[in-house]
Amino acid sequence: MKKTTFIYAGDAEPDKFKEQDGYRAWRSLICKAYAMAYGRSSDDPSFKEKEGLLVLGGDLIRRSRKENRWDAFFVPAGDILKNTSVIAAIGNHDCRNGIEYLDRFDLPENGPAGFEKRFYSCDYGSCHFAVLDTNVMWDNSEYPDPRTGIPNKDNPNYKAPDIAPVPLVQDWLVKDFAAAGTRPIFVVMHHPMFSPGISIEDGERAAFMREHFLPVMKAHNVKMILCGHQHFYCRTDPDKTGIIQLMGVSGNKLFKGKDITGMACVRELTPAATAITVNEEGDISLKTIDPEGNIIDEM
Repeated sequence: MKKTTFIYAGDAEPDKFKEQDGYRAWRSLICKAYAMAYGRSSDDPSFKEKEGLLVLGGDLIRRSRKENRWDAFFVPAGDILKNTSVIAAIGNHDCRNGIEYLDRFDLPENGPAGFEKRFYSCDYGSCHFAVLDTNVMWDNSEYPDPRTGIPNKDNPNYKAPDIAPVPLVQDWLVKDFAAAGTRPIFVVMHHPMFSPGISIEDGERAAFMREHFLPVMKAHNVKMILCGHQHFYCRTDPDKTGIIQLMGVSGNKLFKGKDITGMACVRELTPAATAITVNEEGDISLKTIDPEGNIIDEM
């Protein structure tokens, strides 16, 4: 097996009062992560085109329908994205109906029928990646808009997304995982499968996904779930959860967790980026750094 290293970064979405500072800091963090993983920064001119891999867990921006928000991200991220391969999941802030996000990324069209680019899979090095759109894996229309208190289904401004049927996603996962062969499998998704209790809605979504999709992942020996959404860093203890979930945040919009049961590592109120390596024997190691380059988690 070929040794493979990639970078994982959760939500880049900035604090609304510190947007430009947030993206400048994000860029600096990612460059440090690349230096740690590959020996030089991702914006180094000597970097060959598409050298290295950056995996993004969604929520790159705050408001997907505003073009200047996309510009705010892509201007500082441009050199990094130009010089590296990118695998990206869709976050809830990146889309209302998916169009804004899907129009900006050239994604494989090998997902389940009707959701081909929202869900997709690909190989990089010795690893296989399955990318899921958790926005359409659970119907949240019963939950109220936190600003108005009106349930989404009764809100005239709310347009419910097309929900991907559970059997459709399950069948696609089974076939995709089986086709991966002996490659270590990583699942990339925005919302966490194990929620540290930020909101009731997140907990309900996580429970639904654990019931319907986690058994498929365990049956096919998925190595790690990479997610974000809740704006702090944590990694589950597989002895308690049966699988490793790494939840990341790389922007300066930061929260604290409420229920960290089942976690092997928690780092709140600090952005982080993680270098993950699969060695020749298939063993996985990771190092996570903070904005100063300090290692805050290691496995």
